[in-house]
Amino acid sequence: KSFRLGFREPHVFGYDFGMGVQALNREALRESWQEEKLEGSISFDKRWDPFTIQVGCHGMRMTVDDLEFDAPTTVKELEGVTRIASITTSATYDTRDSFIIPTQGQKISLAYEYAGDPMGGDFDFGKVTFDVEAFFPIVEMGPDRRHVLNLDLTIGHANEHGDSIVPYYEPLYPGGRGSVRG
Repeated sequence: KSFRLGFREPHVFGYDFGMGVQALNREALRESWQEEKLEGSISFDKRWDPFTIQVGCHGMRMTVDDLEFDAPTTVKELEGVTRIASITTSATYDTRDSFIIPTQGQKISLAYEYAGDPMGGDFDFGKVTFDVEAFFPIVEMGPDRRHVLNLDLTIGHANEHGDSIVPYYEPLYPGGRGSVRG
């Protein structure tokens, strides 16, 4: 089960910068262990259409328990409670015609997340993510009815700093909800 609550104000005090807050609670029963993730974040962004620069702070508490004998070693190493505190910076170029249901345009973003000292937490790593989304109208059947081709490419890399590790729940894996594995 999961619960996510978020709020974003795109024009704080009437200016062209935004602020967002988000909270998430997720409980998952895996094949041979249980996870509970509790996280929160706050972000600020400045827009120069079509560009946006964003800075955010993120905190997460992960509980891994009820491990069975056949649980993966990477999960067994993180049994109990672990914490991550991170700062993320990102730049985005967005020419989509709609944020909700885009039919044409593109969105390109580059983000870097740094977790660890001096912010605390149990891990020290960096993660870079590059994402490209493109929308192409294929068939127009009326003024508000189109078939649209959507292409999405995400490339990411996580790297530990010092003698720390990148926890199994942080790296980027192909697939997941809303994507085709490949």
